[in-house]
This record gives sequence, C-alpha cells and structure tokens, in this order.
Amino acid sequence: HQVTTDRQAHLESSTGRYPVYLFFQKASYWGPVFFLYFSSVLTLPDVLVLEGIYYISVVLLEIPTGYLADRFGQRRVLIWSSIAQAIACAIFILSGTFVELAAGQVFLALGMALGSGSDTAYHFSILKDLGNEIEYGAREAKAARTLLISQASSALIGGLIAIVDLRLAYVLSFMSASIAVVIATR
Repeated sequence: HQVTTDRQAHLESSTGRYPVYLFFQKASYWGPVFFLYFSSVLTLPDVLVLEGIYYISVVLLEIPTGYLADRFGQRRVLIWSSIAQAIACAIFILSGTFVELAAGQVFLALGMALGSGSDTAYHFSILKDLGNEIEYGAREAKAARTLLISQASSALIGGLIAIVDLRLAYVLSFMSASIAVVIATR
C-alpha cells in the first residue's frame, strides 16, 4: 500500500510541475529576433534556405518522434525535446556559419517535434493513472494558459534584451530549455 501511496504522491507532484515545465519548455525568447540574427550573419537567400531546413525537418521528424514517445515513454521524449532545444540554442549562440546554423535549425526542429503531442499525452497519462482523466480538459486549459503566458512574455523579453545583443535571446532560451530538462527529469 505504501508503494501505491508514494506513486500517487509522485504522480500528483508531476501534474503540478507540468505547467511549470511547459512554461520553460515553450519559452521562445529567440522568436522575435531569429530572422534579424540570421540575416546579421548570412545573406537573405541563405536565411530563407535556413528556414526551409527548419520546416522540412519538423515535417520529417514529426512522425518518428511520435513513435519514440510510444516506444520509450513520453517523459523521456520530453527530456530529449528540452535537450535538443538547449543544444540548438547553444549552437546559435556559438556559431555563425550556414552549416552550423543549419545544424541548430535541425536540433530546434527535433526539439519541437519531440515535444509536439508528447507533452499533452504525458499529462493525460498521469491524470489517467491517478483516476482523474475527467479533469484533463480543465487542467490542460490551465496549462495552455501558462504556455501562452510563457510565449508572450518570452517574446517581449527576448525582443527587449536583443537590443543589447541578438544572441542574448538565445542565451535566455538556452537557460529556459535547461530548466525544462531539470523539471522533466524529476
């Protein structure tokens, strides 16, 4: 009976951390400045190709990442998602060549694809294990609110801090993704 109580306490704790995870995972400080940053180091045609690499990568990675969540578990995939986003930001901070930035775009796409759907599926799985799946809609709505606050505030802060240096937006995104890794591992 103690194991069940400990497991229940852990699951309930996880439901509380889920919106916090989303806040840090989905913070995109780089969002308002990525085009300016890329165009400060590359030509316009290269920037457009770079964006194409990102979108093609997201499309190609979306299906296999869903399989990974089913095969290895949603929590592990969320950890990998945050790690991939942190790696992408590190590449953007430290790089300046087309090839390096393209690698960053692929890691960013991987992070986005890994998190796409795995986060909400994980949330539902926890609530189902607790016998509270009926609460999913209301809880996911609150989590979505947290996500939107994260995206709005990170865009505002990222735009403001980029006045000093465009790469600082990626520094904040790296820090946020790193915090998401820590939360997901718990």
